[in-house]
Amino acid sequence: MKSIYVVFFLVLVNAHLLGQPKGYWHDKERKLRYSPEGKDIVIVNGDKRFNRALYGSNTAFRIETSDVPEFGFFMPHMGGNLQLGLAQDRRSLWLNDAEYIKSIYRSGSRIYEIRDPILKEGEIRITVLPLDGIDGMIMKIDVKDIPDSIKLISVFGGASNKRFWRNGDLGVDDPEGFSLKNESCEGNQYSIQKNKFILTYGQKTKGGPRQIEGVFPLKAELKTASPYQMMTPEDVWKSLADESKPILLSMLNLQEKSYYIVIKNKDKSNITYSDLLELYDRAEKRRLTIANSLTVNTPDPFLNPLGGVISAAADGVWQNSCWQHGAIGWRMPLNGWRAAYVGDAIGWHDRARMHFDGYAASQITNIEPSIPHPSQDERLNLSRADKTWGTQMYSNGYITRNQYETTKMHHYDMNLVYIDELLWHFNWTGDLDYVRKMWPTLKRHLAWEKRNFDPNDDGLYDAYACIWASDALMYNSGGVTYSSAYNYRSNKMAAKLAKLIGEDYKSYEEEAAKILNAINSSLWIKEKGWWAEYKDIMGNQLLHPNAGVWTVYHALDSEIHTLFQAYQA
Repeated sequence: MKSIYVVFFLVLVNAHLLGQPKGYWHDKERKLRYSPEGKDIVIVNGDKRFNRALYGSNTAFRIETSDVPEFGFFMPHMGGNLQLGLAQDRRSLWLNDAEYIKSIYRSGSRIYEIRDPILKEGEIRITVLPLDGIDGMIMKIDVKDIPDSIKLISVFGGASNKRFWRNGDLGVDDPEGFSLKNESCEGNQYSIQKNKFILTYGQKTKGGPRQIEGVFPLKAELKTASPYQMMTPEDVWKSLADESKPILLSMLNLQEKSYYIVIKNKDKSNITYSDLLELYDRAEKRRLTIANSLTVNTPDPFLNPLGGVISAAADGVWQNSCWQHGAIGWRMPLNGWRAAYVGDAIGWHDRARMHFDGYAASQITNIEPSIPHPSQDERLNLSRADKTWGTQMYSNGYITRNQYETTKMHHYDMNLVYIDELLWHFNWTGDLDYVRKMWPTLKRHLAWEKRNFDPNDDGLYDAYACIWASDALMYNSGGVTYSSAYNYRSNKMAAKLAKLIGEDYKSYEEEAAKILNAINSSLWIKEKGWWAEYKDIMGNQLLHPNAGVWTVYHALDSEIHTLFQAYQA
């Protein structure tokens, strides 16, 4: 159960899923923006754009959705912007400016309920989904009780294949990065065939040129226009195409029915409008399957949407056969840290095992540690291990950066958390055959951890870039609470597993006892009632009492505490 607690904590703290409570933050007043509604998260008349990603195809592709019906496409890199408007006679309105917009995040989809005087008593409902197994978006437009002669105008453009600093990550990249910008339309080439288009873009960029295709309703009229005439939908529809910077427009007379639009990376398939209903149903079926992987039902309405949200996020960080470090920023394969806990916590044991198998195959088994400590990189002021095969770090037991290869070093200790995740997988599944298969991996890891991070055999382990917070942490070979706690649990679990599969357990049992004794005697501050962050190995061997929050929860998660210690800490 502890893995799922970690997942909930990370989601709540890092993602701010349901907004922030009333109060002050850094002397700035804040208010609740998003509210729960059953399993949904909703906002009425919100004003934030590109703040909720939809993932669909287990690639870097995503749709950036907004509080308003405006969308950015990461195809990957900047693949365009889509906006919608209405026109009737001489009146026109961007849907972003409608009088009432209820935006709904429903685990893997974004839904908009739109009302405005131009619609009189009517309503337009827009549902956006990522396609199933295809890098693209499908949009369903349902209309109800609208006046005659209402036209829907869509504007698509601005695909540049521009690379973001960190894939368009919130808080890092330009918040307007997915906006429709005139300069981003330069060089775009549209080929229109009735209700379909093909866009060629990014001719002078790395990885270019690329192509996007779109399919609109059969009666839609498509044309190119100028991005300089975007004051109103009517203005842009009447504009003449800018040959060097065109945008793609569609116009459709709305009636009492449903319509579909697809925008996707071009591939060998030949999708027609008649295919879109089936594609939508497939996308919705996939969404539901993922969303229902984890359900949360409590008396607290703010907790109840989290099951589907966590499941959608988990699918967003899965690619090929491993969990990525992040769904947007730092989208890269890494063996350890946070992501690999999630598979078992929501019941995806098959994916979890694919991740663990791939990195077990990346463990070094044929390079003896021949270079003694210390072996730090002088070019980096001794802050990182020297990347030379045969050092204590880059030798037998070390797990390399990518699955199924043993050539690429990394400057982190990803072993530690990878093994913790693997041990939780054993707990979740109880599969002793798999324990037997992975036992050599576990043995080599524990030997590697010991010789690298407790070479003086005092039972306290150094922490070398081994947890999510560690980019700003350095202990100069000191004895650290959280890394010692991880190693306590690993050795304790190894002893337990060894007994179950008939392997020697005594050395692991003894090491676990040594670690726990060292933590209690050296790092637990009895008079304060908490663990120190670490203890110096040199000089006066000072204790550093002000522990980080990671020290508290990693220590508790590794069960180094008594009940009273847990209460105090």
